[in-house]
Amino acid sequence: MLGVSLTRAQAPAWWPANAIYAADFVNRRYMRAGVPISEGSAISFSRSSSAWAQNAAGQWVEFGTNQPRFTPGGLMLEPQRENLIRNNAMAGAVAGTPGTLPTHWARFRTGTLNEPAVVGTGRRDGVDYIDLRLSGTASGNNDLGVFVELLLPMAAGSGYCLSGFFELISGSLSAASFAHMSCGRYLDGTYVSGSPTIDLKMVGAWQRYSFNDNVPGAGVNQIRPSVAMRLGAGLSIDAVVRIGWPQLELGPFVSSPVLSSGTTFVRAPDSATLHLDGGPQQLVLRYDDGNEVQLSGPYAGSVPVPQGSNASRVTSAFAVPVV
Repeated sequence: MLGVSLTRAQAPAWWPANAIYAADFVNRRYMRAGVPISEGSAISFSRSSSAWAQNAAGQWVEFGTNQPRFTPGGLMLEPQRENLIRNNAMAGAVAGTPGTLPTHWARFRTGTLNEPAVVGTGRRDGVDYIDLRLSGTASGNNDLGVFVELLLPMAAGSGYCLSGFFELISGSLSAASFAHMSCGRYLDGTYVSGSPTIDLKMVGAWQRYSFNDNVPGAGVNQIRPSVAMRLGAGLSIDAVVRIGWPQLELGPFVSSPVLSSGTTFVRAPDSATLHLDGGPQQLVLRYDDGNEVQLSGPYAGSVPVPQGSNASRVTSAFAVPVV
């Protein structure tokens, strides 16, 4: 007679077989010594400011002080960053012809092109934006645009990143010689050269664009972020460009948006501590870009997660005994 077992097969564990501590930051589950534990027992977190991240619906949402940014890609852990653009929330903007630009912004134009006009402001996917109309017929090689900040002092060799959300709402920029966001380089207020650019002629659907740059070692001590275009003699243009959350930050890579509405804002660093079991352990961190960082330690007890090891989102962490 054949026997039939009614015992349900045990599901395989989600952590590596030799792990004595594991944290899955995507699904928010944790283990120590083979036993599931609570999030509060597995990890502690702090950040002395608010911060932003995208949720599963693609919306940018604000996380309060000391609130960890768990996202569909994992736990965001970023260093401190300051947005040197004092107003990327579009505070003070009023629609009109030409209307009022956000506080601290300024227009420029040459020749017969029209003043950049504020069509309106709003919020898309959680991001504050302004719609600017760029229009007119050029009498020569005419320039048109807006400065989003004053001249910013920069030490030689400083690395920075410029970013922003963009979309072409109507019309075309194809007639322009160039249409871009950039950081002009200056020496004591005199323009010296351009920087890398975000090419607005290539912008389509709403998304975030960025570039990074280093201030040249000599002959430049200031930069100024702007959105600008140039139109040749006799050519006409009429386009509306949407600009959201422009950001200028010092550092080698672009970080999550830092919201400012009149003064520069500093996002404090994220600080996470893993609470391991006792005994010497080797720690492994996995990131949302597929990379893995092994920290030989040995570690025991509470261990701070290193800043800037790799990508900004940690998907998982686990510890194995040192043998």
